[in-house]
Amino acid sequence: MPPTALIDTTQHSPQAGPESVVAGLSLVERTLRLARVCGCAQAVVVALERDLEAVQRIVAAHRYAFAIQISVSPTTDAADIRQAALSVFEAPAASFVWLHSSAIYDRGHVKACIRDATPDGPDCICDADPIATDDDARQAAARLWAGCRKPEDGIVSRHLNRHISLAISRAIAHTAITPNHISIVTFTLGIVAAVFAAWGDYTGFLIGALLYQINSVVDGVDGELARVKYEFSLLGEWLDTLSDDFSDLFFYIGLGVGAWRTVPIDIFGIDARLWLVLGGVAALAKLLSMALYYRWLIAHKRGDLLAFQWSFETEAGTEPGVLDRVLHYVRYLFRKDFIVFASMILAILGLLPWFLVLFAVGNLIVFISVAVQQLGQSSGR
Repeated sequence: MPPTALIDTTQHSPQAGPESVVAGLSLVERTLRLARVCGCAQAVVVALERDLEAVQRIVAAHRYAFAIQISVSPTTDAADIRQAALSVFEAPAASFVWLHSSAIYDRGHVKACIRDATPDGPDCICDADPIATDDDARQAAARLWAGCRKPEDGIVSRHLNRHISLAISRAIAHTAITPNHISIVTFTLGIVAAVFAAWGDYTGFLIGALLYQINSVVDGVDGELARVKYEFSLLGEWLDTLSDDFSDLFFYIGLGVGAWRTVPIDIFGIDARLWLVLGGVAALAKLLSMALYYRWLIAHKRGDLLAFQWSFETEAGTEPGVLDRVLHYVRYLFRKDFIVFASMILAILGLLPWFLVLFAVGNLIVFISVAVQQLGQSSGR
Protein backbone atom coordinates (compact mmCIF):
# COMPACT_ATOMS: atom_id res chain seq x y z
CA MET A 1 0.00 0.00 0.00
CA PRO A 2 1.38 3.50 -0.86
CA PRO A 3 2.60 5.35 2.23
CA THR A 4 0.80 8.24 3.90
CA ALA A 5 2.64 11.49 4.49
CA LEU A 6 2.26 13.34 7.76
CA ILE A 7 3.24 16.92 7.00
CA ASP A 8 3.95 18.83 10.19
CA THR A 9 3.70 22.61 9.70
CA THR A 10 3.95 23.46 13.41
CA GLN A 11 7.71 24.05 13.55
CA HIS A 12 8.01 27.20 11.44
CA SER A 13 9.94 30.19 12.74
CA PRO A 14 8.50 33.74 12.57
CA GLN A 15 10.90 34.57 9.72
CA ALA A 16 10.07 31.50 7.64
CA GLY A 17 6.38 30.75 7.95
CA PRO A 18 4.33 28.19 6.00
CA GLU A 19 3.85 30.65 3.12
CA SER A 20 7.54 31.58 2.83
CA VAL A 21 8.75 30.96 -0.73
CA VAL A 22 11.94 29.13 -1.66
CA ALA A 23 12.79 28.71 -5.37
CA GLY A 24 9.26 29.45 -6.53
CA LEU A 25 7.28 27.35 -4.04
CA SER A 26 5.99 28.01 -0.55
CA LEU A 27 7.46 25.69 2.06
CA VAL A 28 4.15 23.88 2.57
CA GLU A 29 3.51 23.41 -1.14
CA ARG A 30 7.08 22.21 -1.64
CA THR A 31 6.61 19.54 1.02
CA LEU A 32 3.26 18.45 -0.45
CA ARG A 33 4.78 18.10 -3.90
CA LEU A 34 7.74 16.19 -2.47
CA ALA A 35 5.38 13.77 -0.75
CA ARG A 36 3.55 13.17 -4.00
CA VAL A 37 6.60 12.57 -6.21
CA CYS A 38 8.06 10.25 -3.58
CA GLY A 39 5.02 8.01 -3.83
CA CYS A 40 2.72 9.10 -0.99
CA ALA A 41 -0.88 8.48 -2.05
CA GLN A 42 -2.36 10.74 0.64
CA ALA A 43 -1.24 13.22 3.24
CA VAL A 44 -2.36 14.63 6.56
CA VAL A 45 -1.31 18.25 7.01
CA VAL A 46 -1.05 19.30 10.65
CA ALA A 47 -1.09 23.03 11.36
CA LEU A 48 -1.31 25.35 14.34
CA GLU A 49 -4.66 27.04 14.66
CA ARG A 50 -3.10 30.41 13.80
CA ASP A 51 -1.67 28.98 10.55
CA LEU A 52 -4.58 26.75 9.53
CA GLU A 53 -6.20 29.31 7.22
CA ALA A 54 -2.92 29.95 5.36
CA VAL A 55 -2.22 26.22 5.06
CA GLN A 56 -5.75 25.54 3.79
CA ARG A 57 -5.35 28.31 1.24
CA ILE A 58 -2.13 26.78 -0.08
CA VAL A 59 -3.64 23.30 -0.33
CA ALA A 60 -6.87 24.52 -1.95
CA ALA A 61 -5.12 26.80 -4.45
CA HIS A 62 -3.19 23.88 -5.88
CA ARG A 63 -5.99 21.30 -5.76
CA TYR A 64 -4.26 18.79 -3.53
CA ALA A 65 -7.34 16.66 -3.11
CA PHE A 66 -5.34 13.97 -1.37
CA ALA A 67 -4.43 16.26 1.57
CA ILE A 68 -6.46 16.46 4.78
CA GLN A 69 -5.83 19.37 7.14
CA ILE A 70 -6.20 19.29 10.93
CA SER A 71 -5.27 21.88 13.53
CA VAL A 72 -3.46 21.49 16.84
CA SER A 73 -2.38 23.83 19.62
CA PRO A 74 1.21 25.08 20.14
CA THR A 75 1.55 22.81 23.19
CA THR A 76 0.72 19.61 21.30
CA ASP A 77 3.64 17.19 21.33
CA ALA A 78 4.74 14.76 18.60
CA ALA A 79 2.81 11.80 20.04
CA ASP A 80 -0.43 13.82 20.12
CA ILE A 81 0.19 15.11 16.60
CA ARG A 82 0.54 11.54 15.41
CA GLN A 83 -2.61 10.49 17.22
CA ALA A 84 -4.53 13.40 15.71
CA ALA A 85 -3.32 12.40 12.26
CA LEU A 86 -4.38 8.78 12.81
CA SER A 87 -7.83 9.89 13.87
CA VAL A 88 -8.77 11.11 10.38
CA PHE A 89 -8.70 7.58 8.94
CA GLU A 90 -11.37 4.95 9.45
CA ALA A 91 -8.66 2.31 8.98
CA PRO A 92 -5.59 4.05 10.44
CA ALA A 93 -2.32 3.93 8.57
CA ALA A 94 0.20 1.70 10.28
CA SER A 95 2.97 4.26 9.87
CA PHE A 96 3.60 7.68 8.38
CA VAL A 97 6.27 9.35 6.30
CA TRP A 98 6.87 12.27 8.65
CA LEU A 99 7.93 15.49 6.91
CA HIS A 100 8.38 18.95 8.43
CA SER A 101 7.39 21.75 6.04
CA SER A 102 9.90 23.97 7.84
CA ALA A 103 12.72 22.00 6.17
CA ILE A 104 13.77 21.24 2.61
CA TYR A 105 14.62 17.60 2.02
CA ASP A 106 16.79 15.79 -0.45
CA ARG A 107 14.38 13.90 -2.72
CA GLY A 108 16.67 10.90 -3.01
CA HIS A 109 17.00 10.67 0.77
CA VAL A 110 13.22 10.71 1.24
CA LYS A 111 12.73 8.05 -1.42
CA ALA A 112 15.37 5.85 0.22
CA CYS A 113 13.75 6.36 3.62
CA ILE A 114 10.37 5.27 2.23
CA ARG A 115 11.91 2.31 0.41
CA ASP A 116 13.55 1.03 3.58
CA ALA A 117 10.45 1.46 5.73
CA THR A 118 8.21 -1.52 6.57
CA PRO A 119 4.37 -1.33 6.62
CA ASP A 120 4.11 -2.31 10.28
CA GLY A 121 7.33 -0.62 11.37
CA PRO A 122 7.95 2.77 12.96
CA ASP A 123 7.26 6.07 11.19
CA CYS A 124 9.69 7.02 8.45
CA ILE A 125 11.26 10.21 9.83
CA CYS A 126 13.54 11.97 7.35
CA ASP A 127 16.32 14.31 8.46
CA ALA A 128 16.83 17.78 7.00
CA ASP A 129 18.14 21.16 8.07
CA PRO A 130 15.30 23.52 9.06
CA ILE A 131 14.67 26.83 7.30
CA ALA A 132 14.55 29.34 10.16
CA THR A 133 15.86 32.59 8.62
CA ASP A 134 15.94 34.44 5.31
CA ASP A 135 19.59 33.45 4.98
CA ASP A 136 18.65 29.77 5.44
CA ALA A 137 16.08 30.16 2.66
CA ARG A 138 18.61 31.72 0.29
CA GLN A 139 21.14 28.98 0.96
CA ALA A 140 18.50 26.28 0.47
CA ALA A 141 17.45 27.82 -2.87
CA ALA A 142 21.10 27.96 -3.97
CA ARG A 143 21.49 24.24 -3.15
CA LEU A 144 18.35 23.37 -5.09
CA TRP A 145 19.54 25.21 -8.20
CA ALA A 146 23.07 23.83 -7.89
CA GLY A 147 21.56 20.33 -7.88
CA CYS A 148 20.42 20.94 -11.47
CA ARG A 149 23.99 20.64 -12.71
CA LYS A 150 24.40 17.07 -13.96
CA PRO A 151 27.60 15.00 -14.21
CA GLU A 152 26.63 14.05 -17.76
CA ASP A 153 26.48 17.69 -18.93
CA GLY A 154 28.62 18.27 -22.00
CA ILE A 155 31.47 20.77 -22.23
CA VAL A 156 29.39 23.63 -23.69
CA SER A 157 26.47 22.91 -21.39
CA ARG A 158 28.69 22.90 -18.31
CA HIS A 159 30.56 26.11 -19.11
CA LEU A 160 27.92 28.14 -21.00
CA ASN A 161 24.42 26.78 -21.51
CA ARG A 162 23.76 25.78 -17.91
CA HIS A 163 24.68 29.23 -16.58
CA ILE A 164 22.15 30.88 -18.91
CA SER A 165 19.39 28.28 -18.44
CA LEU A 166 19.67 28.47 -14.65
CA ALA A 167 19.34 32.25 -14.80
CA ILE A 168 16.16 31.84 -16.86
CA SER A 169 14.82 29.16 -14.51
CA ARG A 170 15.41 31.33 -11.44
CA ALA A 171 13.64 34.24 -13.12
CA ILE A 172 10.49 32.26 -13.99
CA ALA A 173 10.33 29.82 -11.04
CA HIS A 174 7.76 32.01 -9.24
CA THR A 175 5.43 32.06 -12.29
CA ALA A 176 2.86 29.53 -13.51
CA ILE A 177 5.18 28.44 -16.35
CA THR A 178 5.66 24.66 -16.27
CA PRO A 179 8.34 22.38 -17.76
CA ASN A 180 5.84 21.31 -20.42
CA HIS A 181 5.40 24.94 -21.50
CA ILE A 182 9.17 25.19 -21.93
CA SER A 183 9.25 21.99 -24.03
CA ILE A 184 6.67 23.56 -26.36
CA VAL A 185 8.80 26.72 -26.58
CA THR A 186 11.95 24.74 -27.44
CA PHE A 187 10.08 22.77 -30.11
CA THR A 188 8.81 26.02 -31.62
CA LEU A 189 12.35 27.43 -31.63
CA GLY A 190 13.53 24.27 -33.38
CA ILE A 191 10.91 24.61 -36.12
CA VAL A 192 11.71 28.30 -36.69
CA ALA A 193 15.44 27.48 -36.78
CA ALA A 194 14.77 24.84 -39.46
CA VAL A 195 12.70 27.32 -41.52
CA PHE A 196 15.51 29.87 -41.52
CA ALA A 197 18.04 27.16 -42.39
CA ALA A 198 15.83 26.15 -45.34
CA TRP A 199 15.77 29.80 -46.45
CA GLY A 200 19.51 29.52 -46.99
CA ASP A 201 22.17 32.11 -47.77
CA TYR A 202 24.45 33.48 -45.10
CA THR A 203 21.66 35.32 -43.28
CA GLY A 204 19.28 32.35 -43.17
CA PHE A 205 21.98 29.95 -42.01
CA LEU A 206 23.19 32.38 -39.34
CA ILE A 207 19.72 33.10 -37.91
CA GLY A 208 18.84 29.39 -38.04
CA ALA A 209 22.04 28.42 -36.21
CA LEU A 210 21.57 31.15 -33.58
CA LEU A 211 18.01 29.92 -32.92
CA TYR A 212 19.30 26.35 -32.80
CA GLN A 213 21.76 27.42 -30.08
CA ILE A 214 19.03 29.27 -28.18
CA ASN A 215 16.94 26.09 -28.45
CA SER A 216 19.84 24.14 -26.89
CA VAL A 217 20.10 26.61 -23.99
CA VAL A 218 16.36 26.81 -23.26
CA ASP A 219 16.15 23.02 -23.47
CA GLY A 220 17.79 22.88 -20.04
CA VAL A 221 15.10 25.00 -18.39
CA ASP A 222 12.33 22.39 -18.39
CA GLY A 223 14.46 19.85 -16.54
CA GLU A 224 15.64 22.47 -14.03
CA LEU A 225 12.09 23.56 -13.22
CA ALA A 226 10.98 19.93 -12.94
CA ARG A 227 13.75 19.12 -10.45
CA VAL A 228 13.43 22.22 -8.31
CA LYS A 229 9.62 22.39 -8.29
CA TYR A 230 8.99 18.61 -8.26
CA GLU A 231 7.00 18.69 -11.51
CA PHE A 232 8.03 15.29 -12.85
CA SER A 233 5.77 13.34 -15.20
CA LEU A 234 6.04 10.73 -17.93
CA LEU A 235 4.29 13.18 -20.28
CA GLY A 236 6.93 15.79 -19.47
CA GLU A 237 9.76 13.35 -20.18
CA TRP A 238 8.28 12.48 -23.55
CA LEU A 239 7.59 16.12 -24.46
CA ASP A 240 11.22 16.97 -23.73
CA THR A 241 12.56 13.99 -25.70
CA LEU A 242 10.25 14.55 -28.69
CA SER A 243 11.03 18.26 -28.72
CA ASP A 244 14.79 17.57 -28.77
CA ASP A 245 14.67 14.88 -31.42
CA PHE A 246 12.27 16.53 -33.85
CA SER A 247 14.07 19.88 -33.53
CA ASP A 248 17.22 18.08 -34.69
CA LEU A 249 15.37 16.18 -37.42
CA PHE A 250 13.80 19.32 -38.91
CA PHE A 251 17.07 21.24 -38.71
CA TYR A 252 18.91 18.58 -40.74
CA ILE A 253 16.18 18.67 -43.38
CA GLY A 254 16.02 22.48 -43.38
CA LEU A 255 19.79 22.82 -43.68
CA GLY A 256 19.87 20.35 -46.59
CA VAL A 257 17.14 22.24 -48.43
CA GLY A 258 18.73 25.64 -47.75
CA ALA A 259 22.15 24.50 -48.95
CA TRP A 260 20.62 22.92 -52.08
CA ARG A 261 18.84 26.19 -52.86
CA THR A 262 21.69 28.63 -52.24
CA VAL A 263 25.08 26.85 -52.14
CA PRO A 264 26.11 25.59 -55.58
CA ILE A 265 28.88 22.99 -55.79
CA ASP A 266 30.56 21.08 -58.61
CA ILE A 267 32.91 18.40 -57.30
CA PHE A 268 33.73 15.57 -59.70
CA GLY A 269 30.40 16.05 -61.39
CA ILE A 270 28.47 16.16 -58.11
CA ASP A 271 26.07 19.11 -57.98
CA ALA A 272 24.04 20.83 -55.24
CA ARG A 273 21.77 17.81 -54.89
CA LEU A 274 24.49 16.44 -52.64
CA TRP A 275 23.17 18.70 -49.88
CA LEU A 276 19.73 17.09 -50.17
CA VAL A 277 21.32 13.64 -49.95
CA LEU A 278 23.35 14.57 -46.86
CA GLY A 279 20.36 16.18 -45.15
CA GLY A 280 18.19 13.19 -46.03
CA VAL A 281 20.76 10.68 -44.73
CA ALA A 282 21.16 12.63 -41.47
CA ALA A 283 17.37 12.84 -41.01
CA LEU A 284 16.71 9.20 -41.93
CA ALA A 285 19.47 7.88 -39.64
CA LYS A 286 18.13 10.07 -36.82
CA LEU A 287 14.59 8.79 -37.42
CA LEU A 288 15.71 5.16 -37.38
CA SER A 289 17.67 5.70 -34.14
CA MET A 290 14.62 7.36 -32.60
CA ALA A 291 12.47 4.35 -33.49
CA LEU A 292 14.91 2.00 -31.75
CA TYR A 293 15.44 3.86 -28.52
CA TYR A 294 11.75 4.93 -28.31
CA ARG A 295 10.90 1.25 -28.39
CA TRP A 296 13.28 0.73 -25.44
CA LEU A 297 11.83 3.69 -23.53
CA ILE A 298 8.25 2.51 -24.04
CA ALA A 299 9.17 -1.01 -22.89
CA HIS A 300 10.75 0.44 -19.71
CA LYS A 301 7.90 2.94 -19.14
CA ARG A 302 10.26 5.90 -19.42
CA GLY A 303 10.42 8.95 -21.65
CA ASP A 304 13.79 10.41 -20.66
CA LEU A 305 16.75 9.58 -22.91
CA LEU A 306 19.05 9.86 -19.89
CA ALA A 307 17.52 6.54 -18.79
CA PHE A 308 18.80 4.87 -21.97
CA GLN A 309 22.21 3.22 -21.62
CA TRP A 310 24.23 3.79 -24.73
CA SER A 311 26.57 1.11 -26.05
CA PHE A 312 29.71 3.05 -25.00
CA GLU A 313 28.51 3.36 -21.40
CA THR A 314 29.66 0.66 -19.02
CA GLU A 315 27.51 -0.63 -16.21
CA ALA A 316 28.43 0.13 -12.61
CA GLY A 317 31.11 -2.23 -11.35
CA THR A 318 32.25 -3.12 -14.86
CA GLU A 319 35.84 -2.36 -15.84
CA PRO A 320 35.78 -0.22 -19.01
CA GLY A 321 37.93 -1.32 -21.93
CA VAL A 322 40.34 0.87 -23.90
CA LEU A 323 37.69 1.66 -26.54
CA ASP A 324 35.17 2.50 -23.82
CA ARG A 325 37.63 4.95 -22.27
CA VAL A 326 38.31 6.62 -25.62
CA LEU A 327 34.61 6.89 -26.44
CA HIS A 328 33.93 8.25 -22.95
CA TYR A 329 35.98 11.35 -23.75
CA VAL A 330 35.30 11.58 -27.49
CA ARG A 331 31.54 11.45 -26.90
CA TYR A 332 31.63 15.01 -25.54
CA LEU A 333 32.47 16.14 -29.09
CA PHE A 334 29.30 14.41 -30.34
CA ARG A 335 26.95 15.66 -27.65
CA LYS A 336 24.18 17.94 -28.82
CA ASP A 337 25.41 20.94 -26.83
CA PHE A 338 28.83 20.83 -28.55
CA ILE A 339 27.47 20.13 -32.03
CA VAL A 340 24.88 22.92 -31.83
CA PHE A 341 27.48 25.40 -30.58
CA ALA A 342 29.88 24.33 -33.33
CA SER A 343 27.05 24.82 -35.86
CA MET A 344 26.67 28.41 -34.70
CA ILE A 345 30.42 29.08 -35.03
CA LEU A 346 30.46 27.57 -38.55
CA ALA A 347 27.43 29.67 -39.51
CA ILE A 348 29.29 32.81 -38.41
CA LEU A 349 32.21 31.69 -40.59
CA GLY A 350 29.87 30.96 -43.50
CA LEU A 351 30.64 27.23 -43.48
CA LEU A 352 27.51 25.75 -41.90
CA PRO A 353 26.35 23.62 -44.90
CA TRP A 354 29.53 21.56 -44.70
CA PHE A 355 28.51 20.46 -41.22
CA LEU A 356 25.91 18.28 -42.97
CA VAL A 357 28.73 15.82 -43.65
CA LEU A 358 29.25 15.39 -39.89
CA PHE A 359 25.49 15.28 -39.25
CA ALA A 360 25.07 12.49 -41.82
CA VAL A 361 28.07 10.42 -40.74
CA GLY A 362 27.47 10.98 -37.01
CA ASN A 363 23.82 9.97 -37.14
CA LEU A 364 24.66 6.87 -39.17
CA ILE A 365 27.20 5.86 -36.52
CA VAL A 366 24.65 6.43 -33.76
CA PHE A 367 22.03 4.38 -35.62
CA ILE A 368 24.44 1.48 -36.21
CA SER A 369 25.55 1.63 -32.56
CA VAL A 370 21.98 1.55 -31.24
CA ALA A 371 20.95 -1.18 -33.69
CA VAL A 372 23.89 -3.42 -32.74
CA GLN A 373 23.19 -2.79 -29.07
CA GLN A 374 19.52 -3.70 -29.42
CA LEU A 375 20.33 -6.82 -31.40
CA GLY A 376 22.86 -7.86 -28.77
CA GLN A 377 20.32 -7.40 -25.99
CA SER A 378 17.69 -9.37 -27.95
CA SER A 379 20.05 -12.28 -28.59
CA GLY A 380 21.13 -12.29 -24.95
CA ARG A 381 17.61 -12.95 -23.70
